[in-house]
Amino acid sequence: MKMKRWLVYGCISILCIILMTGCASIPNQAKNTPAISPSKINALVTATLSPTLELETVHPKENSYTTSEKTGNVATVAGNDADPKEIVAFNTKQPSVMGLTLKETENNVNIKYGTPSDSFVMDDPAEPITVYQYEGFSVGFDGANQVKFIDVSSAKVNPLLNGLRLGQTVDEAVKALGKPDLNTNYVLTYNAKEAILKLDIDPKTKTIQSIKLFGKSE
Repeated sequence: MKMKRWLVYGCISILCIILMTGCASIPNQAKNTPAISPSKINALVTATLSPTLELETVHPKENSYTTSEKTGNVATVAGNDADPKEIVAFNTKQPSVMGLTLKETENNVNIKYGTPSDSFVMDDPAEPITVYQYEGFSVGFDGANQVKFIDVSSAKVNPLLNGLRLGQTVDEAVKALGKPDLNTNYVLTYNAKEAILKLDIDPKTKTIQSIKLFGKSE
């Protein structure tokens, strides 16, 4: 019994010595382990990456706005309802107002501007004139259903005369249409071969009050 007890004690003692020796060696091993430098860490990380792997470069998306939109200076067409015909002054060879010429047919006027808001017959010593009234202007027709005159009475409509509208000044009218054949305190007139363009003037404000195109016989 005593022999067995001593064997047990001996085994326990040997085990304790082994454990104490192992624990004591751990700090020494830690001290002897060389530290890994940051450059070596980067090299190890790089070595683990695939050689074909590349970091994605983010490019800014192309802006769909134009330069003028970026700066807020968006180009606008000069004058509302601008028309290519406005780039010239009053055309004496083919005078027109509202895009209509004299002797144009009633059917063409209906195609361009639709049904008038009102119509009436105006007494005339030579022949009755049928007048179509639209918003801001009117058109007169003779017995052959051809245009006899175009009369603009509102600044809301564009007469298609190089940007000129009612309410603008005499100087602006001359700049848009050129030098008139007649210039008084009350009227500006431009003569064509068979027609006259007449601009009535307010003598106090020097502004355009009406624009009318009619035949010379009128």
